[in-house]
Amino acid sequence: MQLDFSTMTFTAGMASLLAAVCLGLLAAGHREEPALWRFVAGAVMGAIGLFAFWAMEPPRPVGPRIAANLLLIADHAALLIGFRCLFEYRRDLSGPSAGVLLGTGLAFGTAWVGGDPFIGRIWIYSLAAFALSIAIAWTLLARPSRYRPFERWAGARLTLGSLFAVHGAFQLARAGLVSVAPDEAVTNWRDPSPLHTLSMLDGVLLAGAVIWGVASLHGQKLARALDRLAREDPLTRLPNRLAFEELFRAAAEGARRRGTPFALAVIDVDGFKWINDRFGHVQGDQFLESVTRSLAEGLRAHDTVARFGGDELLVLMDGVDRSAGEAILLRLVTAAPPVRLGDEAVTPSFSFGVSAHPEDGIDFDTLYRSADARMYEAKRRTATGPTIAHADAR
Repeated sequence: MQLDFSTMTFTAGMASLLAAVCLGLLAAGHREEPALWRFVAGAVMGAIGLFAFWAMEPPRPVGPRIAANLLLIADHAALLIGFRCLFEYRRDLSGPSAGVLLGTGLAFGTAWVGGDPFIGRIWIYSLAAFALSIAIAWTLLARPSRYRPFERWAGARLTLGSLFAVHGAFQLARAGLVSVAPDEAVTNWRDPSPLHTLSMLDGVLLAGAVIWGVASLHGQKLARALDRLAREDPLTRLPNRLAFEELFRAAAEGARRRGTPFALAVIDVDGFKWINDRFGHVQGDQFLESVTRSLAEGLRAHDTVARFGGDELLVLMDGVDRSAGEAILLRLVTAAPPVRLGDEAVTPSFSFGVSAHPEDGIDFDTLYRSADARMYEAKRRTATGPTIAHADAR
């Protein structure tokens, strides 16, 4: 069965309206995710544009037709911005998307002033929709630049990215098919045709895929956030005890296969309770966050530091024995820079102990107890603490 233009626009408009309702319900329940409202806005603009076409009686006035086309382009732009926001890309494409929308509007206006060529308007719309669709497909299929909780080559990203790539190609193909017989272009577009049926199927399929895909990707992001909360220390953003023990098991298995050692270190921040008492807990947290960051940045790329609790840190150093691990940590803690707290600069002090696998044991508890005992011995032996000076004396 072949559909006419009015049936096509009404059906596609209902699909966009359903997408707006479903995504709106999702967004209302997860207001902390701003990307969802971008998708809602896009679906609403798409529905309004399609229903505007459906409501206009032929011959449709040029101004409202251009406005409806711009709403459909704005729908694509909102989806592009929404996906980039969902993936937390550093670069926001709101400006370029607005530029595409503005350029499309100017091109439509120029065509209108020049006599409103029907084929010209079809190509203007198709090129803008193609550009934004390909940008959406690239955003979905490329690896997110900063936040990576999403599966890449299966499920929602692959499906949506492929559909938007096909949708963009279809826009160009549609313009080409309408342009094949210029004298019959208006008739071919107005009367029922397979092209109208394909356009309707394209719109309905894409609307349904966006509902499913956005819900799936949002669910993946929530799952990743919960996993991060379970394995990440909220103050220092370092791995917590649960995550560190998993890393330890992986390191032990790798060392067993390769026959190489690795070292486990326990580090205590000297005088941390005194820092809290003198400066308050807010600045005490600032101090701890700063010193753990400097330690993490000073380690080798394949080493790991974690917060075990309070002011106690654990370090996993791959491929080194105990003496080499002690040398690495000694250089690390002595190079720790002062931390500015108010008008004073506090130079941190650390006590640490190191144990090695398999020399001191092969399981986590044994190695931890060994390193912890050496750390307390070092603390008793040195009895050091943080050094304070005025900040301007640094």
